Amino acid sequence: MTPKALLISLAISCVLAVVAILLMLPELREQPADTRPVLDLGVGDVVELGLTDENGREWSLAREGGEWILAWPVGNGQKRRWPAEAGNVRGAIRLLIENLERDSEGLELVEPEATLSLRALAGDWRIEFGPSRVGGQTPVRVTPPDGDAIAARIGTQVRDVFSGDGLMAWRSTTAIPFLDRGVDRIYLQAGRRESQSGQPEPIRLARLNGRWSLVEPIAARADDARCRELLSTLQRWKIVAFHDDLEVTSPAIGLDEPGAIIALERDVPGKPGERVLTGVAIGTTAGLENKHVYVALELREVPREGEARVLLGPVVVTVAVEDVNGVVPFPRAYLSGRTLEAGVPDVRRLEVTRRSDSPQTFLRSVTGWTDGQGAVTSASAVEALDDLLSVLTTERAPQIELERPEGLEELAVAEPRDASGKSLGRVGLAVVEREGRPVALATQVGGVIRLYPVEAHVRLLSWLRRGP
Repeated sequence: MTPKALLISLAISCVLAVVAILLMLPELREQPADTRPVLDLGVGDVVELGLTDENGREWSLAREGGEWILAWPVGNGQKRRWPAEAGNVRGAIRLLIENLERDSEGLELVEPEATLSLRALAGDWRIEFGPSRVGGQTPVRVTPPDGDAIAARIGTQVRDVFSGDGLMAWRSTTAIPFLDRGVDRIYLQAGRRESQSGQPEPIRLARLNGRWSLVEPIAARADDARCRELLSTLQRWKIVAFHDDLEVTSPAIGLDEPGAIIALERDVPGKPGERVLTGVAIGTTAGLENKHVYVALELREVPREGEARVLLGPVVVTVAVEDVNGVVPFPRAYLSGRTLEAGVPDVRRLEVTRRSDSPQTFLRSVTGWTDGQGAVTSASAVEALDDLLSVLTTERAPQIELERPEGLEELAVAEPRDASGKSLGRVGLAVVEREGRPVALATQVGGVIRLYPVEAHVRLLSWLRRGP
């Protein structure tokens, strides 16, 4: 064989040997990249989340009654709880799913800095975070519900979302949670409102048979619209900042002796005697500009018997002073402006007793007013009776007092009745005078005195004073 043929033969043999080696060692060939997601689940599949840091501190996030509730450690094995914004939770889980990438280098984690557990509908996932590396990447080990651990990595900024501080940022900024579930009783006590004894006078409102009533300091009908407005005001309160380093009774921020206290009670459906109590204590203003105020918040479940259980809080937060000032601490602000609950159609008979006179009875029908004997009353009496009926049932007093005004003089007592003769209430009628001149017409029911402008009721006052 010539030298040239020998070289050609050797070259062919080398090529065949290389081909054989490649066929026998498929692992030497380039493998396609694994594009499967590291977390093979949807955002809505996650129902619970837990985090344990390198110091063994634990945070948890779980759905309760349609709400996400975050629990965090506060020392001595204790935890506090507060609702988390559902949008924050969904957004964070989506970030985790979309940003976890498989790590081709297969970095091994010996000592994880934190462990995140996800409870999903199809099983539990375990995610271990390592120390952050140069380049803004954090090594991760992901263990699916049934399978081998997956080496992965994630951007450090996304990893920080799942730190203790990151989870705390998910908390809801709604200052008074769950108001949309209803309120059955309201308690207000403000240091600015004092009774004659010199002590802060509490205000109690209760919803009875679907209507609001003032229970304390006196029993009287409340204005439903104003009570609903109060709850709407409270529902709009927003947390400016959480102050987890402050105690709820800290003298430094005025919470040892709150300037105002608000308590909201809700009865638990199907559990007679059990209720949920939301407590709000208002302290001093915060910051140099006095735009915010310190507030302590707590939600408790109070059973019929036994000790109360803390559901949320206690937490110290700041709220805008403007929001807090929207709560009016005066009882008269929640009283109904109408003297009686009855409407004009309900009144069929009206008994009027002037001072030192016997009662007069007036009957009302579609044809007008007549006296007790069926005689037609005078035109002036008809005008006065129509005006009186309007004052008792329709007009809203622009001013309400709980104490007797100076210069008040009683004129008469009116008692309207329905078609069956049932009394619709006894109302005292009076005039308020200043320097010998009438300035207001007054109605009095219990301890509530409603004042109406005298200019609109001159003929009624004249009729009441003139007598029959």
